[in-house]
Amino acid sequence: MVTSRYRSWLTADDGKPITKIIFHRGIRSIEFTEQVKRNMIEEIKEGVEQVQKLQRELDALDRQLKPRARRSKAKEEERKAALQRARELKAEIKRIAEELEETPEQLRRTLEANGMFDGVHIRLMVTRGVKATPYQDPRVTISPATIVIIPEYKSPSPEKFERGMTLHTVNVRRGAPDVQDQKLNSHSKLNCITACVQAMNAGADEALMLDPLGFVATCNSTHFFIVRRGEVWTSSGQYCIPGITRGNMIRLCKDSGIPVLEKQFSLYDVYGADEAFVTGTFAGLIPVREIDGRPVRHPMSTAEWKGAGPVSLKLSGLYKALCAREATRSLR
Repeated sequence: MVTSRYRSWLTADDGKPITKIIFHRGIRSIEFTEQVKRNMIEEIKEGVEQVQKLQRELDALDRQLKPRARRSKAKEEERKAALQRARELKAEIKRIAEELEETPEQLRRTLEANGMFDGVHIRLMVTRGVKATPYQDPRVTISPATIVIIPEYKSPSPEKFERGMTLHTVNVRRGAPDVQDQKLNSHSKLNCITACVQAMNAGADEALMLDPLGFVATCNSTHFFIVRRGEVWTSSGQYCIPGITRGNMIRLCKDSGIPVLEKQFSLYDVYGADEAFVTGTFAGLIPVREIDGRPVRHPMSTAEWKGAGPVSLKLSGLYKALCAREATRSLR
């Protein structure tokens, strides 16, 4: 977890402090949705790690340049090179700190430049930056990180909630963490894209994906929940992104007295569910009407799907109320 504040004091060659760098986790001051705030955490983590690495190198140079070390170990040319490297490290630490402070303002400026203030969906993408040659090694990166901010007017479709979604279980699994940690959000989403294509070819809206052990994990772009005998079940969380909306749904269940379990469960549990729904930051809660060609309904019922069940309806209403409160708070 990134701390709320990181401090670094830069010193001149004589050891006196010359600059004090303080960068907050600017996330706390952004008056946007929780999704925008969460999207920035990974960038800030990377920045802090870079600063810490540079600081360790700078500390090692400081030890090397102590008067006693200068006389016994360092030649004059080596000492000059070390001093120059120390100055470069200090400048790099300052640059990273300034970049981290600037990101929230970049979001604001993008929205203001486009005159977009309401009903806007923002996608924030960060890459390492420009490279000297097309190669995966981060050491060939020659520029600061590339930040792409895409705002668009985009609203959830009420018809999708009324119609419900269809899911198809695909043979593409969520991988083990030693292959790719599924809890991290990144541009490397080939398994999810392949799963999405399989579901599309099967005539479904979304892919239901299993974990390496065969338990239900998540969908290709949303999180999956079922309701059985009044209990809300979702996966253990080991093989899915720790989604903001997923977390909000779990919290809403707990706050409203609805039993909620994060656990391993199988497709047979899914086929016997009374209700099912998916969640995502953009659409909120969408009920699922069909999974692998089977209508979602009480196992003893023969009736067709007639819309979201009582638990899904309640949680949808609670989530909309939560969003309204967050929007009101952000405008204060």
